[in-house]
Amino acid sequence: MTLVVDASLMLACVLEDERSDVAVKAVAERWGAGEPLIAPFHFPVELMSGIEQAARRGRMTGPDRLGSYSAAVEPGIQLITLPPEGGRGIPPLFDLVDRSGLRVYDALYLQLALARGVPLASLDDLLRKAAAAEGIEVLPPLESEEQSGRAPRGQRGHRKRS
Repeated sequence: MTLVVDASLMLACVLEDERSDVAVKAVAERWGAGEPLIAPFHFPVELMSGIEQAARRGRMTGPDRLGSYSAAVEPGIQLITLPPEGGRGIPPLFDLVDRSGLRVYDALYLQLALARGVPLASLDDLLRKAAAAEGIEVLPPLESEEQSGRAPRGQRGHRKRS
């Protein structure tokens, strides 16, 4: 089955200080089974931004940026563009933003998962909550959710909301 992956998940696969075994496993299982990984069109920019922030904060060297980016896109993530106005079973983007409180760049992941009717893989706690509220399966299962039945806290290592 196709899987929508977001930048938070892929950054947790390639940044040493954000490394998450559950994130790596979620991607490796799907990729290893030959299942397509997809993301909205802006994914590479969001991924590069997270890598650049890590370098600026001294969490990696400048020369390591390209290697980290290459490792994150190695699974061959297909980029998809959907119309913001929706249609043909695609929810309008701004309706999702209004309902969920997400920023547009995060709502694009949710819009894609809803349009394709496929799971979303993310470590972003707000995106995970919004996807679950829309009836989208969210991967990977996080230990904190499995134990408490609640959404995770503090899973946004690569950027903060203002």
